[in-house]
Amino acid sequence: MSFMSLKKAGKNNSVIKEGGELFSTYSLGEQVGTDDQVLAAINKENEVEYVARAIEKSEMPCKDLSSVEEHLGILSGLDHVHICRFIEAFDQDERYQLVYEKAKPVTLFEEEKDLAKGKPLNQELCQVYCRQIAMALSVAHKQGIVHGRLRDSSLLIDPLPAEDGDVDRAIKICDIGQTFLMREPRRSDNIEYETPENLWGDLVMPPNSVYMRTQIKTYTSCDLWSLGVLLFRMLTGKMPFHAPKLDLKEAIKGSIVQFDKEWEQMPDARDVVGSLLKRSPRIRITAERILKHPWITLSKARVSKSKMMRVLQNVAFNTTENTFKKFAMRVIAEDMAPEKLMIVKKAFRSIDKNGDGMLNVEEIRQALKKYGEEEGQADEIFEAIDRDSSGTLNFAEFTAVSIGPHEYCDKEILWHTFNRFDKDSNGAFDKDEITTVLREVENLADGVSVQNQVEEIAKDIEMPVDFDTFVQIMVTPAGQPISKFKCSWDHICYQVLKVDNHGVRHITPKTYEPVDKWANPLLKSPYRRNSTEAGSFPIGSPKSSKRGK
Repeated sequence: MSFMSLKKAGKNNSVIKEGGELFSTYSLGEQVGTDDQVLAAINKENEVEYVARAIEKSEMPCKDLSSVEEHLGILSGLDHVHICRFIEAFDQDERYQLVYEKAKPVTLFEEEKDLAKGKPLNQELCQVYCRQIAMALSVAHKQGIVHGRLRDSSLLIDPLPAEDGDVDRAIKICDIGQTFLMREPRRSDNIEYETPENLWGDLVMPPNSVYMRTQIKTYTSCDLWSLGVLLFRMLTGKMPFHAPKLDLKEAIKGSIVQFDKEWEQMPDARDVVGSLLKRSPRIRITAERILKHPWITLSKARVSKSKMMRVLQNVAFNTTENTFKKFAMRVIAEDMAPEKLMIVKKAFRSIDKNGDGMLNVEEIRQALKKYGEEEGQADEIFEAIDRDSSGTLNFAEFTAVSIGPHEYCDKEILWHTFNRFDKDSNGAFDKDEITTVLREVENLADGVSVQNQVEEIAKDIEMPVDFDTFVQIMVTPAGQPISKFKCSWDHICYQVLKVDNHGVRHITPKTYEPVDKWANPLLKSPYRRNSTEAGSFPIGSPKSSKRGK
């Protein structure tokens, strides 16, 4: 198990745990949103709030429980910045309880004032939101995960502090991975976003996960139709199909989209919407192709060769470090200076050729080849930093191994990082304190898997760890033993002679009180709507204020 693996270890290493564990792990609270099957779930150990969705087994389309377990295992590895992550499941005899990461329970269509009033958004905002949704769907679909019920209430909004002091907004898609195997698609109520093939009865419910994999394009195309309806509404403030409630099903079945004169001012946007709202699922545009469409695609971030080579060299070097040191780098990376983080962000975007917000091994290989590094290292590098064994690297994973010695060998940075580990301020930290930090930075809930990961993090170091030892661990190059003599000498100098050889113990440590996790720069998409680079404009800028241009 990778030290950052997100798969949970229930009975027989299943992601589905026994029902009784739900109440020993979480305190269930009030209803979240408008669905009475969704409740707040507060983890008793770390007090992080999640949501728990109940799914009745009697109503599940798929009765093959081994398929459900396999599906949830894949879902547990889906980690994208624009998706509310699935955490774990509990079997309560008559129902399953699926626990997900919680986002702000406000939808895009409530948060954006124009949409809330039935008015359109400007094109630049629509581009950004469409890109965020397409990025998430592209990664999910490649892993065989479908939403199936995508609609306005699926698009939650997390407000993110922007570099310029404004408030950025990012889509978080909730309830992904349930429909078709665990829930029926909509066929009677709330069908505004439903596909014609489902309303015609042409969509066959998969009896098991094998069948769904073989027909995955049929099911993923449902998400793309729904995205087309959402995008139509964003751009016009209206729904593409107009009819009284009783006739709406027939209107959608006909699926003849009327593009009024307003679309003449946005031909590229019309092309995307038209490609999504195709009657036949076989010819609908895919999420991957949307990201390459001229209306959506961003110009590649420019980063100098010297800076890119420095980032890639850091990545190649840091992947050889021991597990604890890589985890410490992950903690240090959260406090990376904005200007240095911008370099890493640009490098990430430059390597991310398909623009889905994730890196794959081929993209790493091509970057190494382009900048003169040994491309044969790509697989080794990828395996070493793919924390969740998902086959892709997100921005946080990449950033954690992109920092250089100037960060992780800086004594003041190490002093602050050490004190984040040393929760009780007794001058040393142990496994329990590593556990707390792991939960903080990774937002993990499960006790068993967390302990397994802590064991892997701590296997190469002796506990407890004092500051002098921590410094030596961090400054000692990979493959070399730390100097115990230097640790002892530094310790004696400070304890006996009152001399701090590191010259930092007089500095007041930073406080790391629990804060909004979305203030964490590593959890923000490297494709931000407030980016000042080409292809995306800040809120309130002259370009973004022109509607429909």
